[in-house]
Amino acid sequence: MPKFNSIDLLTQVTDETTQLIQEVKVFQQLSNQQLTWKPNEKTWSINYCLDHLNSVNSYYLKQLKKAVELNKVP
Repeated sequence: MPKFNSIDLLTQVTDETTQLIQEVKVFQQLSNQQLTWKPNEKTWSINYCLDHLNSVNSYYLKQLKKAVELNKVP
């Protein structure tokens, strides 16, 4: 397993989160019709994609929190 610099990783997460917040603002300007539109039955709408990403993100954040709690340094 590669060695990581914790400060660099946290900085990267912070930078990417800041960028993501800016990109999400584009979606906030779309109508519900635009967010739920699907070009065909085999594709996902923007809403579905965002819901999927939020669900996956939530799962991994919970797992990270558990790992932190289980591995607290005294």
